[in-house]
Amino acid sequence: MSSHRSAIDKVLAGSDPYDLLGQDDQVLVREEWARRAAAVRCQLDYAAEFGAAGERCAEIDDAGNVVDPAVNGRAADDQSWLKSTT
Repeated sequence: MSSHRSAIDKVLAGSDPYDLLGQDDQVLVREEWARRAAAVRCQLDYAAEFGAAGERCAEIDDAGNVVDPAVNGRAADDQSWLKSTT
């Protein structure tokens, strides 16, 4: 393993500070952070979590209107109104 890769791995593991890396290695770390954050976001399901907790879930549509499945005539478990913005 190269010393650069080792330094990057230590930053990604949280054991070394990001600011000690050179610019090129910081780019690689930021790319990995972005990849990891996107992977986590893809797994989020707030509607299911809120529903399991007995809470209502609503979002704002592209026009700024509140979209609530219970109010807009959709079944509470119908998540077809949820769209990915990525």
